[in-house]
Amino acid sequence: MQEVAGLVLKRESQASPTRHPPMILPVPGASLAQTTSAGSNNITSPLSSCGQDIKWSAEDFINAHLAIRKSGVYNFEGCKISIPTKIRHDRIREALGEGISPQEERTLSLLQFGMPIDCSPEYGIKAKQKNHHSAVSFSKEIEDYLSTNISNQAILGPFDVPPIPGLCFSPLMSVPKEETKRRVIVDFSFPPGQSINDGIPRSSYLDFAADFCLPSVQTMVSRVNDLGRGCLLYKRDLKGAFRQFGLDPGDFRFTGLEWNGSVYVDLRLAMGLRSSAFCCQSVTELVAKEIGKRAHVLVYLDDFGGAELADKAQSSFEYLGRCLEHFGLEEAQEKAVAPTTEMDWLGISLNTSDWTMALREGKLQELLTWLPKLLNLRRVKKVLLQKVLGSLVWASAVVRAGVVFFNRLLVLLRKLKRPNHSIHFSKEAKKDVAWWLQTLRRFKGKSPIPPAVWTPLISFATDASLDGFGMVWGSRALAGLFPLELKTWIFPRKKC
Repeated sequence: MQEVAGLVLKRESQASPTRHPPMILPVPGASLAQTTSAGSNNITSPLSSCGQDIKWSAEDFINAHLAIRKSGVYNFEGCKISIPTKIRHDRIREALGEGISPQEERTLSLLQFGMPIDCSPEYGIKAKQKNHHSAVSFSKEIEDYLSTNISNQAILGPFDVPPIPGLCFSPLMSVPKEETKRRVIVDFSFPPGQSINDGIPRSSYLDFAADFCLPSVQTMVSRVNDLGRGCLLYKRDLKGAFRQFGLDPGDFRFTGLEWNGSVYVDLRLAMGLRSSAFCCQSVTELVAKEIGKRAHVLVYLDDFGGAELADKAQSSFEYLGRCLEHFGLEEAQEKAVAPTTEMDWLGISLNTSDWTMALREGKLQELLTWLPKLLNLRRVKKVLLQKVLGSLVWASAVVRAGVVFFNRLLVLLRKLKRPNHSIHFSKEAKKDVAWWLQTLRRFKGKSPIPPAVWTPLISFATDASLDGFGMVWGSRALAGLFPLELKTWIFPRKKC
């Protein structure tokens, strides 16, 4: 372990960063000669400190990887080779000014020098992995994904043999995205027990606690309540999400891919990598912090959204777009939503004119299809339980009473370790599913936008005995007797 500027960083070996002489790297567009400072592991490049103008060849990437591997520390700690990136970390640093925190400074350094995966070196499989059926069945989508990323310098390849010593491979897969598209994912969780994700800490990143709080639907609802009926909503999305953030070249050995017998090396954060979400949110929160000085903005990974009164909404929306462009973040222009009274935020449709929030029709129909099937199962697999629970938790943002009715499903989920493991689907758990199915059929997926603060209770008192119970709330009261079966139960009794 080594402490640098108050940050504790892991290294692959106990070798000192200055034990080995620095490797001479070719600078793209320049001669192979490099100037290195005496007794230092830093590589001096004639390029600007911001890497937006850098164009590397495959050889440059591989040489950078070998030099960083040899140094024994992460790139931002040792070699400090600026990687190719369009993100203007220099402009973000300038905008934040002197009040920048050590953690924010580290995030900007990772933008410049690459983001480590933070995987222990003993994890990963060095043999080529068989791609999942969801990738093989949609070969055109996989080939388009590889072709696009190669042209964007986000993937190296194709190679006949691994270009990096000890390259570890993970299989490709795909999942539905909208109605006609597929989202390509790298399954860094395969094989279980030895995968790349198994070697990445769950609750920390580079020995720091990975504490970050993503905004929820309720966060936007609170903002809407502050502004009132008729306020305007807007949002902008980044293009490619994680694919705009470059990896530390020293960690390229963890990102091997295989397709049709050829070898590829991923150079960017990928969907399916455990550390991707934290790295992405760390950057977008920095940008949102600066934008928030002049416009309202919430950020959920790559989604920027906000709400303003009518006289300010358009200027805030335009300012958000200019800032994303200024900081070098590429926007998906087709997904931008100009100020409006009705907008989807995190899968929930908000309407400030009707003062309602609703489940998207496609998601509602998906639940109405899956829940009856679930009731007919004797055993349920973890992967299916996760899918249904994720949708129910999302739906509870609108069906607020539903938060009580997936606890028994959560209990079952916690007992399953692997995605293919299954468990007996108990009658009690099916009661939760039945409640949701009945409610969604009646509910039609829409409810009023709730108030930000619930009316406080003035008085609330309860009492119970072995025979019955009672409750008083203001001028209202209720009471009842317990079923006769309870008299046969054994309760611990305490003497007063």
